[in-house]
Amino acid sequence: MNEAAQKSKYVKQLKLKYVFEDVDEFEKNEQSYSEWEDHYNVKWSMKVRRYKNHLGFFIRCEPITPADNWSIQIKSELKVLLAAQSSVFKALLLGNFTESKQSEVKLNGIDPDDFHYFLEILYGEFAIDDTTVEGVALLADMYDVPTVIRRCEEFLLKESKKTMEQKLEIATQCNLETLKEKCEKEINLQLLVDMFD
Repeated sequence: MNEAAQKSKYVKQLKLKYVFEDVDEFEKNEQSYSEWEDHYNVKWSMKVRRYKNHLGFFIRCEPITPADNWSIQIKSELKVLLAAQSSVFKALLLGNFTESKQSEVKLNGIDPDDFHYFLEILYGEFAIDDTTVEGVALLADMYDVPTVIRRCEEFLLKESKKTMEQKLEIATQCNLETLKEKCEKEINLQLLVDMFD
């Protein structure tokens, strides 16, 4: 038997699932733990901790019978960030839908580049510019992600070089009410100025 096949026969999988409540209200350095669960004679637990503007996620394990030399390789999937930021993803990933039990969820009709930039913004990166803002804002509106919606609207209000008409179109498509009001006022003002010229 080759080494890869020998290693693969010892693979054991487990799934830890826990909903951490009110994570968005955590104070600096506040943390919360899940209950310990026993899988394959190893106790497992999860922890989230707030660090300034970041959120740390930890998987802890404690063997029942300590061994001198043991190791565990972990592949974790973190659905909690999406679920914490979006009521749609919370229902889809942690609710009673079939998708919540799947390790992979297919999102149909989504541009992969737009979703990539959407995730970057969700993780705190600045990935908004005039070429990405419309696709990201559409996804943020579709998946009800207030943080990303706010960042897109702020970009369009303060930094975008798009015309007022282009901004108004995005604001209308993505329900960006503050931007919509500002665009309508500026367009109407320009129409009045043009009438008297």
